[in-house]
Amino acid sequence: MSDFTPMPTAIKWVVVALWFEAVSGVAGGTLQVAVGHSLVGEDNGKAALMLAVGYPYVAVHLLLALCAILVRRRLRWLRKTLLVLQVLQIPGLVMLLPAAFVAFTLTSSQGRDWFVEERTVE
Repeated sequence: MSDFTPMPTAIKWVVVALWFEAVSGVAGGTLQVAVGHSLVGEDNGKAALMLAVGYPYVAVHLLLALCAILVRRRLRWLRKTLLVLQVLQIPGLVMLLPAAFVAFTLTSSQGRDWFVEERTVE
């Protein structure tokens, strides 16, 4: 008997939403960092704020990309990590809809069942 378990459709959509969040978040954060660097010469404090928010924003979204890759491995700790990362995005209202979808799906029975045991999906 094979250990192959097909990924549920809802989890596939979670992966799509994670990639959307990751790509758009890294792009937006990179733009924010670029603007922050362009303001460095001015003495108004805007550059420091842009950079202080921009770098962690990019880091969180790079973590989302890594999590999107790891979903196939069904790691138990990944579900909780994704939920925490989704909560961290709530202040950024642009990502509220995808973040709510991911959080809702991961807390559903199908989301909990997917991360119960570690297996490789082919």
